[in-house]
Amino acid sequence: MNPGLLRHPFRLERKVTGQDEAGRAEPVWLPVVETMAAIQPLRGSEYFLAEREGSDTTHKVTIRAVPGVRVQPHEHRVVVTDPAGERVFEVQSALDLEERGAWLTLMCREEAAA
Repeated sequence: MNPGLLRHPFRLERKVTGQDEAGRAEPVWLPVVETMAAIQPLRGSEYFLAEREGSDTTHKVTIRAVPGVRVQPHEHRVVVTDPAGERVFEVQSALDLEERGAWLTLMCREEAAA
């Protein structure tokens, strides 16, 4: 991975259960780490394969591995702030493709803007 491609500032967040004013359980997102990432939309053939396998993955997010942090699908999300505003990506899977513990590839689904 070329470190020069890490040009998107992002925040990795973890979901925990909190309480609203009435005492009901609700999800709360806590920041884990802020750093830079490479974000790539899936190309046509990758998107087609993901759709065929029943996945709704739309983007590939590559980050440097963070010591002591184990990214869990559906329990973590990536928040990217760019000039157009904030973009949120739900982590579908986390892969160490080189098996060296240096880079993580997060297969994500971009959430609709609120």
